[in-house]
Amino acid sequence: MRTVGVAALSLGLLVATSPSRASAQGALDRFEGAHQPPPSSDNSSSSSSSSSSSSSSSSDSSYDPSYDSYNASSDPSSTATISGDTNTSVGGAIALLVLCFVPPITVACFMPSYRVARKPYDGKRLYIRPADEEKGLSPQELDHARIGEASIGVFRALNESVLGHQMDVDFWPWHLRLHGRWERLYERVETENLYDSLNLFGVHVGANLLGPFVDHTELYLLTGATILYGEAVTPAFDVGAELRAYPRNPLAINASAFVSVFGYGPPLLDARLGAGIARGAFEVRLGARWLYQGQAQGFWGPTANVLVRF
Repeated sequence: MRTVGVAALSLGLLVATSPSRASAQGALDRFEGAHQPPPSSDNSSSSSSSSSSSSSSSSDSSYDPSYDSYNASSDPSSTATISGDTNTSVGGAIALLVLCFVPPITVACFMPSYRVARKPYDGKRLYIRPADEEKGLSPQELDHARIGEASIGVFRALNESVLGHQMDVDFWPWHLRLHGRWERLYERVETENLYDSLNLFGVHVGANLLGPFVDHTELYLLTGATILYGEAVTPAFDVGAELRAYPRNPLAINASAFVSVFGYGPPLLDARLGAGIARGAFEVRLGARWLYQGQAQGFWGPTANVLVRF
């Protein structure tokens, strides 16, 4: 409960200190704009043609309303709408079926019974295996098992005047790992004396590829989605991997790489590499981060975060 209270207080502080949104063209707008399609010139032409057609129809004295009602009832587009709804429901059922075969979930299904320790260096091993495979973990073993973790981090881009703070929350039900994050990047707009901000929301599901077979190392495959929220709401599909290693007390090494694929624009690579110290259920990390998307705007710089497990 004490850990939950600390995480809630930290989230409240992050929200309370969130900067205002400015309407300026800066690095964050270039970063987000790489995934926005250019404005189409067809809209103006279609609007002008529709206005001319409406004016011509209004000036036509031989207009018959019954003619439009007949065409609306016999218009094949209404049938297409009905079939479109049917296709949508079928597509949803197929999507649910595909979700059952997501690789992280499939990997977890074939893993033996185990849990990850809450304190990496508290015992002799990082993984907890039940003494009795049929009965599962005993209450004493469950006391040392990891249920979840929360972390708060900061980021400073060196190539642009961009700062960021991030909060991650993870849960380990069974062998799966459920991950959620919220990050806010912001930069100072000198001309307006305000801050331009960009939010990143992410939700992922993953599983440990190594399981209890390789001690002192965790390797997760995760898939999910990210949403950019700034001038617009822009979703992306994510796939990535995260490595955590505890070679010698109290050293902690971490590395991760996520690729986000948007509906428009280049893919985004979010790569991190760091090291820190693990003491009990707490861990402090320092490292480097690279947000890369080809010729489009990207960021790179140092990161720091504090993590607590419960």
